[in-house]
Amino acid sequence: MGRTPFMYLPLAARVSIEYLDCQSERSIAKLDAYLEHYFTVYGQACDQETRESCHYIAMRRFRLSGEAANGALVSIQETGIPSDGDRVVLARVTARPRHRLDPDAQVWICTDQGTNHLLFSFCPSEGDFQESDFVGLTVGQARALKARTTGQDTPATPVAVP
Repeated sequence: MGRTPFMYLPLAARVSIEYLDCQSERSIAKLDAYLEHYFTVYGQACDQETRESCHYIAMRRFRLSGEAANGALVSIQETGIPSDGDRVVLARVTARPRHRLDPDAQVWICTDQGTNHLLFSFCPSEGDFQESDFVGLTVGQARALKARTTGQDTPATPVAVP
């Protein structure tokens, strides 16, 4: 069986995936529940090919792990707001988009203060980042890394005019 692209899925399947996108905790079990609900509401039946296509799309779009495929909840949550002086002790760069409609890659950091934080999202045209680029930097330096890579100037400090 082939995988049906998102745009060719029945409306109930597309709504189920989009609704899952709005949830803070995502799993294949939740997707299956949404598929059952929306297909019932639309008076249709969800065939196996559609269900497998939805699972494949959700696994790629939301970067669900193998545990999530078995129904475990997946949630990346920020646990605090780091200050610019906190040191990055661990960084995670999510998978780069392979297709135009894939979500942008993200850089998640863990600081020496124990906070998890989404540092920024980026598309391939803005550069390529590795986890090792961030470890050991302060949060302020890590944020500035994207600005230097993309050629954006850092915000200027206001100058008093006499």
